[in-house]
Amino acid sequence: MKKPMLQLAVAMLAAYPFLAAAQQPPPPMACPGMHGMMMGGMGEGMMRGQPGGQMGPMMNDSSMMARMTSELVISDAQVQQMRTIHQRACAAAQPHMTLAMQAHQAAMQALQGDKPNLDHYEDQLDKAAKHMVAAQVEMAKGMLEFRKSLTPTQRQKLDQMHQQMMQGGMRPG
Repeated sequence: MKKPMLQLAVAMLAAYPFLAAAQQPPPPMACPGMHGMMMGGMGEGMMRGQPGGQMGPMMNDSSMMARMTSELVISDAQVQQMRTIHQRACAAAQPHMTLAMQAHQAAMQALQGDKPNLDHYEDQLDKAAKHMVAAQVEMAKGMLEFRKSLTPTQRQKLDQMHQQMMQGGMRPG
């Protein structure tokens, strides 16, 4: 096989919240990975709500938007800009999320029956992982675009919030 199965299993386990979310259309201000996009990383969005995850209970987009508005002292114009950027990033990421889910389902089907095909399973998981990366890149583009709209003070506070979250200190409030 091309890659160790353990790496693929870990990647799929980490991606599961995104894959599950891709099965349903997102509500108006919701998108898989929103939290990760706004806080500047991939893992944070994946860990929320997961047993042992540092984020604890899931923080939805509305509560994250409120927290960002409050702690960064974001103007109404910046809030609207953040929403527009978020919607554009979600629209760009969603096709990749759908393709990742389809590849994941194909991988699971490869294990069915009397003759499971591990090579096909691995190929499909690899395909799913590549789509997950593409989706995260789209979300990161949005995060970077939003970050440019912040003042230097707001960017500094965003960096502090990110550090707190990475250390497990940020909880939904």
